[in-house]
Amino acid sequence: MQSYTQRTLAWLKSQDMRCGIAEKWCHYTKQRKDLFGFIDIVAMDPGNQRLIGVQSTGPNGHASHMRKILSEDHRDDALMWLLSGGSLWLVSWRQLKVKNKDGKYGKRKRWEPRVHQFSLSDFLPDK
Repeated sequence: MQSYTQRTLAWLKSQDMRCGIAEKWCHYTKQRKDLFGFIDIVAMDPGNQRLIGVQSTGPNGHASHMRKILSEDHRDDALMWLLSGGSLWLVSWRQLKVKNKDGKYGKRKRWEPRVHQFSLSDFLPDK
């Protein structure tokens, strides 16, 4: 199985973006460490003049990664990323059934990204 990071890289590159992995492996703790604690991939999109920080995960990690980015531990850096002109995306992958030629759903499935683009309003307190 392809990792969610690799799947996201391929998807971003298919949209003519230049990408690099921003997370690193820490040999001592045996854990991956994200850039600023929440960015797995940095993508450059010159056609739309944007720099995108991407957190990628599977279908069960969307809500927890959303909370992670909005948490006290990471919210200041995430806000600074946005205020510096960067875009911030959470990409979670899920498998969806594919319709057959007769219009009915068969057994085949394909991976589809679910993308949340963070904005400054995501960081405002709830009223």
